[in-house]
Amino acid sequence: MSNPSDNIRTIRHDLSPYLFNFLRDDDAPTILHEILTSGTLLSKEHEYICFTDAPITCYLSNLEYFDSWKERGYKAMFSQYGIGIARDWLIENLGARPVIYGQAEEIYFLNESIRWRFQELDIHKGDYSWLREWRIPMKELNLYDIPREHIIFIAPKEEELKEYAVDWEFDVDFDYDHGETHPYLIETPKDIRYWKGFSLDRIKEIENDFVLSAHTKSQIIGEKL
Repeated sequence: MSNPSDNIRTIRHDLSPYLFNFLRDDDAPTILHEILTSGTLLSKEHEYICFTDAPITCYLSNLEYFDSWKERGYKAMFSQYGIGIARDWLIENLGARPVIYGQAEEIYFLNESIRWRFQELDIHKGDYSWLREWRIPMKELNLYDIPREHIIFIAPKEEELKEYAVDWEFDVDFDYDHGETHPYLIETPKDIRYWKGFSLDRIKEIENDFVLSAHTKSQIIGEKL
């Protein structure tokens, strides 16, 4: 039996079929490359991995605002690089759940088994409810365990996409210096699509995230790029 909420969700432009994890690091392009080549999304600070359920088509203004912080000498809260994973797959397979917001002491009202979902809400000091945060209870997520049809990556520019979309071959070569041998790793991109991805430039032209999801069907895993 179909879920009647499915029809409601698809006509709501403030909802998304994806949960997004946007990278915070200054060197976000390199970090995204490492995530896609290693297949590992890692939480450095917590025992859970954070996502937002805010649709990327509505979140563009936030990302542009964060990017403007760098012009004033501040570190951006989030970069314009990230990973989107199908929300329903994360719910069914990895126990993804929305954050429970509350006053600091309210965490003790929760069973210890779900305290990983708690986030303090202080409207005077730190109201992060606009993040619309979701979490999965693990530090390390193996992307290879997820059907690649359910994953997209996000990068700012259209010309960047191929670098991230393809798989990479690794080989070892050697430098010879005064009789000493120094091995180094060579990365060579293949011309075959391994990941689906979209640029923010392209997303600006797309009506909502459900339309974006439909566009992903034109990207075929294994196609020649």
